[in-house]
Amino acid sequence: MKGLILISLSIIVIVIFSGCISIFATSLVNKPIEKITAEDLGIKYYDEGHRIEIGKEYYPDVESNTSSEELDDLLHDFHFPADYKMNVFDCSDMSACLEWWLEGHGYHTIFIQGISGGDMHMWLYVWVDEQWKLVEPTSIFFCPDTRTHVHDIPTWREEIGRYENIEEALEDFSVSELDWWAI
Repeated sequence: MKGLILISLSIIVIVIFSGCISIFATSLVNKPIEKITAEDLGIKYYDEGHRIEIGKEYYPDVESNTSSEELDDLLHDFHFPADYKMNVFDCSDMSACLEWWLEGHGYHTIFIQGISGGDMHMWLYVWVDEQWKLVEPTSIFFCPDTRTHVHDIPTWREEIGRYENIEEALEDFSVSELDWWAI
């Protein structure tokens, strides 16, 4: 009987603890993005900042969302933590920032590295309405009043690499190219 009570209490504690993680994750996504720190995200720096470890806090366990209409509404409310500046807060930082934010709102999002307009570039694909759709982070900054930020994937963009998450992207990119939280 004591064993059964102990197991029941353990299950209750786990359920309550899981709920706290979910509430924490949701509140972190709703925190002003410019106030989010590496510590909030569970990021640890190594080798004088050239390598990082991503904590489990970075990608919270949230309910999946696949509605393109809700995504477009969400994107119209989004604001980057800094203005665009080449080699400081550019397409790669913006993509990393927006990918984290969309994942925190339940949208499966991947990084795409490629060539757009003849230049190296990074953008996102978001899984909505049972297909990948393009979300261009720089257009959200430069054209915030655009009717829609969710687009079909154009054939004129040349895709070079796909990254499921920031850890995969960090295999090919330096920390400074993706560290949106350090801006």
